[in-house]
Amino acid sequence: MYGKEPQNLNAERFYKNIIDQITEAHEKLGKARETMRLYYPLDSVNAYLGTSFADLESMKDMLNENAGEIVLSSDHTADGQSSASTNVLNNSQINNTLPKHNDYGTLPKHKDYGTLPERLHFSVSGDRLEVLIPPETVAYIDQKYEASDFLKELIQTFSYMAHELSIDRILALFHRYSDHVVMEEVPEECGFDFMIRFKDPSADEYCYCVKNEMGHWIYHRFMREDYIRLIS
Repeated sequence: MYGKEPQNLNAERFYKNIIDQITEAHEKLGKARETMRLYYPLDSVNAYLGTSFADLESMKDMLNENAGEIVLSSDHTADGQSSASTNVLNNSQINNTLPKHNDYGTLPKHKDYGTLPERLHFSVSGDRLEVLIPPETVAYIDQKYEASDFLKELIQTFSYMAHELSIDRILALFHRYSDHVVMEEVPEECGFDFMIRFKDPSADEYCYCVKNEMGHWIYHRFMREDYIRLIS
């Protein structure tokens, strides 16, 4: 069981997912300076953090007690690429860094970073962890982060061409960004037809599940651990 101040917690991946969800939502719906709430199952957050909490209350208490300040920093290279790291939980250092900037993932813009203006708040909502992101923090993330070219094209395609798509056209969209793409059929009971992902998780770590609903294509992206649980 983890104490109140766990060591070597991989909070970076969890916070990256929160940022990714905000940038994806705003790319779809437009940016707004308002409170956002995200919801996570216990198993998902354990996978992101590298923890093994048995219940949401313990996880929620740990996150609220240790959240403190979230500091985003960026190191720039000569060719304009950047890598980012997230220091959280009493400013403890996390050694793993996000992938370098490329055409795939949701990564920082080339700007300087600072402390988030408002801390996140965690609570339990039914069988999920609720993450409340204050308006000031949502606006800050909007300024510092943006969706990748790939995600922008994906959202535009599914928003305006959903009735004209086919699995071949969707797969071709992925191949415009990489020659190394994996596709597999999804068990029918899971609610999707196919899963498509980039072979290299440093490019984009998500599994994109797609479904044809009466001639209208939809997509939903999952972290790989979540996708494995979906089909298991």
